[in-house]
Amino acid sequence: MVLVDAERAAAANEALLQTFTQLLAALIGERLTQRLLESATATTDTAPGQQKNAQEQK
Repeated sequence: MVLVDAERAAAANEALLQTFTQLLAALIGERLTQRLLESATATTDTAPGQQKNAQEQK
């Protein structure tokens, strides 16, 4: 595998994420895409519904 400088890799990563987000929004809608991506990128401490689930388990 060829090594790529960090700047170029970051630009490619940003372009890929933007394209993925646009395609997903076209398929399932912007609102659901936003919710899905927020939940996917949230840390375990701030994941939506985690507090609710923790309280239900008590």
